[in-house]
Amino acid sequence: MDVKAVGYTIFTKSNCSYCTKVKALLGTADDVHIINCDHIPKPELFKFLESKTEQTIRTYPMVFLNGKYIGGYDETKTFLEFDLNATF
Repeated sequence: MDVKAVGYTIFTKSNCSYCTKVKALLGTADDVHIINCDHIPKPELFKFLESKTEQTIRTYPMVFLNGKYIGGYDETKTFLEFDLNATF
């Protein structure tokens, strides 16, 4: 489990509608790394993510770009709408 230094890293879960939406949103992007968290122990996952974000995050998806935390689906969608370099 790691956040990639280049491209997108998405932490997802099965049966998560926002995870499905964010994967569709980033579907044409280069360098998308998806980590399914269904079988990762929660304490280990949350400790790792808190070390990367300096936030307490408990909802899915969790999206990173070039190692930096963007947020969930809504934050990613907003980021893409306002980032002129986000064309795929």
